[in-house]
Amino acid sequence: MFDFSSSEIQTIDGVLEKKLAWANNRTALSEQMALDASRLLSCTEERLADCSGQGFFKRCWFTLSGKTGAIERANASDLLEMQKYAWRYINLLQERDLLEATSIIAVKNNLMTLALSQDEIRNEVTRLADRVYDRFVALEDRVANIEASQRIHGWLLTIDSREYDTRFPENLRLLRVVCDFYSMKSDSWNVTEIKCLHKALKEVGLDIKSNIGVSSFVDGLTDEIEQKGYDVFLTLITNNLNTGVDDDFVTDCISAPAFSSLYQIKKNYSSSSKIIKALQKNLQISHAEAIKIVLHDFIDEQGIDRSIKVPLRDLATEILFCFSLIQRLAVEHGDSLIQDDDHLEESFVDRALSSDFAKTVSAKLDLGRDSILRHLKLK
Repeated sequence: MFDFSSSEIQTIDGVLEKKLAWANNRTALSEQMALDASRLLSCTEERLADCSGQGFFKRCWFTLSGKTGAIERANASDLLEMQKYAWRYINLLQERDLLEATSIIAVKNNLMTLALSQDEIRNEVTRLADRVYDRFVALEDRVANIEASQRIHGWLLTIDSREYDTRFPENLRLLRVVCDFYSMKSDSWNVTEIKCLHKALKEVGLDIKSNIGVSSFVDGLTDEIEQKGYDVFLTLITNNLNTGVDDDFVTDCISAPAFSSLYQIKKNYSSSSKIIKALQKNLQISHAEAIKIVLHDFIDEQGIDRSIKVPLRDLATEILFCFSLIQRLAVEHGDSLIQDDDHLEESFVDRALSSDFAKTVSAKLDLGRDSILRHLKLK
């Protein structure tokens, strides 16, 4: 993807050495940066202005490449240099065996689903994803004889009596199994334990080898929430996390669109629910379809190709990893990540008049922004 000279590799590696040390003593930040670096590869010169305001870009700007200047001055040359650092960083992580098994899957998923227009770049990224996954296979061979923990093993043996398949439709069932697994062991899973999660998903009637895209996953979840109730979904994504962690922090700090979309669903069923209902009435569509419009735009903004699919077992592994990562990042950053109720209070009119939101609806439905806003103001 990049033509590195030997001197350029030496310079980049010199900067990255300190960052790679995080893998030993600041694992959460190292894994977050791996996701950020994979996301950075989808950023183009045309999307630079949009990307520069997002969390993953800011973290790469100040941390990965050692940039110190104002991010507002970022240009195409800066972007290319940062992408070189990101590309090399991911390669070094997998070459030096510095990624945990679950983070390998999450990074691989990110790489595979990037919206890339050039076939040559797409092929290079695919090869990198394959190399990252090869490291997972190597880990599997190394720990093949390690027995899963007693609690996980006991849960797996009795899983058929827990009636996951009758209590939950498919997408909520996937979340329920992942959350129950996470509650028994919240980090440091070996490959055998991840295989136990995959077997559990299979035992409850899910086709773990089937491929699923981010948009179809969130669409299915939205439909199931309408059927089973929002409280069922809310319990699944909040029980295992510090309830003080702000939803916006999750979507900003986790560069994995499938996981971030869970919190976009939560946000649009709660703080943005009045706007969704107003759109639903004005556009004469269902509540679920109104939410899907906003979620699809969120996915597109992440530079994700909605036509790309990953195995269901890998999606489940990614969600498991992200639950752990967000909890560890909250500990790393401390009180600064705790929800500030005063800061989060926004009026309905402020939300309705959000230019980004109006652009989303107008672009997706080919409606006039002014007519939408007039309707929302009247509400």
